[in-house]
Amino acid sequence: MSKFALLIGVDDPIYGGGSSYADAMAFSRALKKYWGFDDSGIVILSSRGKGELYATRANVERQFEHARAIADLDSLVVGFWGAGLLVQQDGKRRFCLANFKSSDVNNTTVSLGSLLSATQRLHAKESCFICDCRPIGADGEPCNFCEQDCKTLYNYARKTDVGYKFAALAACSADERPIDAVEGEKGLFTLKLIEGIADSARRFQGSFDSVAGYAVQHTKRAAQDLNARQFPYFANAQNVDVRFEVARGFRPDEPFDPYAQDDESTPAEDDSSYIIYDSGDDNPDSVEEVGSQTVPVEKLRDRSAGKEKSRSGKGEEKRKPRQEVAWLPLTLGVIVGALTFAVLALAIYKLFNF
Repeated sequence: MSKFALLIGVDDPIYGGGSSYADAMAFSRALKKYWGFDDSGIVILSSRGKGELYATRANVERQFEHARAIADLDSLVVGFWGAGLLVQQDGKRRFCLANFKSSDVNNTTVSLGSLLSATQRLHAKESCFICDCRPIGADGEPCNFCEQDCKTLYNYARKTDVGYKFAALAACSADERPIDAVEGEKGLFTLKLIEGIADSARRFQGSFDSVAGYAVQHTKRAAQDLNARQFPYFANAQNVDVRFEVARGFRPDEPFDPYAQDDESTPAEDDSSYIIYDSGDDNPDSVEEVGSQTVPVEKLRDRSAGKEKSRSGKGEEKRKPRQEVAWLPLTLGVIVGALTFAVLALAIYKLFNF
């Protein structure tokens, strides 16, 4: 089963900091733990990434083009964690990328509609889109999720092609703004979203409807406890439930902290799983459509290649056959020797007593 996740995590592009990068990383760990995604099937573009993993518009397009090379894509997750703004000129919600410049908004942001369109054009059998858009800076523009944003999610979900499943989940509803469970470290919505995935996996279900329902209700209650209001918005295609396969070998009793820091070999810092050629163009021709460029790419490397592993996951050398002791011949030799000795003793006795 082919699985691919493109996660974009951009900390505040003006003031720096925030929980967006930490949330994206935590979500990637949850995908591996609960839904069986491999490192080779997860790409994280971020404000901390290097080279082709730095969250620019050109790199976003490049990764969508790369995903097109995956034949018969079964499961797809696209997510954005970061800051955004509403552009007055065109009335569109735009997400700020790592190289954001207020003087060049079109080329340093990506619109909500273009991300949704690019996600659906990959034609994955089961796909979901996740959005956690924050305001810029503590005292910056109050980038509230608006009614038009909800309509955009709803309209794209409803126009999903027949035979494909799609769902979209945003961190809040109209006239709301996401809040942190731990300031600058954990977003409330993503924290509850991961709890929902874990809850579904413990019941060995991969229902995204179930996950979204958990995230919506528990985010709402937790926000109320903080004297705030946050009600995630959910839309799916014709009420069809998107489902993800629970990871094989998943053990519900194993302790797991998705926000725990791991080593430098995380997907955000390791691009060895992908061989992608530079298009040489950082300014895409189309502002409305992401992934419209044709970029030569190579398919994912064969995951089955490499060293053969045992069930424990570690390479093992063949054990040497144990040498068996020849017990039967040894026993017969002892018996024959004893009988021979007895016969000789009897012969000597009769000779001297004749």
